[in-house]
Amino acid sequence: MNKYKRLSVFILMLFLMAFQCEEDLEPQFAFNKYKVAISPEASFSINDTIWIKGRISSYALDLNTNDSIFGIEPPSDSFGVFKLMTPADASNCRDALDKFELIFSTGDFSFISACENADLIALPELEADESFYSYRIGLKAMHPGDYVISLQDGNLLNTNRNEYLIEDYPLVNYPGQIGFNRCGSVSWRFLAASDAEYFFRVE
Repeated sequence: MNKYKRLSVFILMLFLMAFQCEEDLEPQFAFNKYKVAISPEASFSINDTIWIKGRISSYALDLNTNDSIFGIEPPSDSFGVFKLMTPADASNCRDALDKFELIFSTGDFSFISACENADLIALPELEADESFYSYRIGLKAMHPGDYVISLQDGNLLNTNRNEYLIEDYPLVNYPGQIGFNRCGSVSWRFLAASDAEYFFRVE
């Protein structure tokens, strides 16, 4: 009897181990980063439109099998729009989506509730040839000033980012940094360590 009992326990253990392995092998995917291109001019006029387009491969890497898988929707992208301002103690730009008319061209968009005037979430759609997902949004300039578009995680394709514009807004207490004021909450990035900011002027 003990022999059969030990055999039953052994079979049960094998079953539980197999079940655990199946749980461990739940699909996990890795995605490329968005590649983002912004209208390359350094200066725009009122009523001009600054276009932002992001693209990401329609294939994801299955980390369990190391296979490239089609049809897995990628994560959203996000970026912020800010107006450079006379430096305060901690910040030299503030949320500025209300300085533009938003033109939704491709994909779906939503606002980050913590500060709807600062950041946009972009949900891409699959392109016709199914090689990429993409989004496209326009910022129609309504107010003059110096501005910056700051990407959260995407790779900015523009090689000339017009960094000279930020030189007129130095933060004395945070040298070499840009301070983003999002509805009163401030965060910083070191300019020399980031290539995710694109500066432009509206005249």
